[in-house]
Amino acid sequence: GVNDAMSTAEQTAALLEGAKNLLRVELLPYHFTAAAKYEMVAKSYAPTFDPARPVEFHEAPYQKRGIEVRTL
Repeated sequence: GVNDAMSTAEQTAALLEGAKNLLRVELLPYHFTAAAKYEMVAKSYAPTFDPARPVEFHEAPYQKRGIEVRTL
């Protein structure tokens, strides 16, 4: 994916740590709906990443900060 690096998860979890109204973090895989939306407006869709590559979900950075995390 685009933002599934461990370093990105660490930075995001650090940013969210201590957020008063945060209920949880939900990690989602890339969704191919974007391609259909581009087609609807007659534009070509060419992602700058390989959408077929398996996504890496990094829950640990959130969990170690006490943030509830779900992988959907």
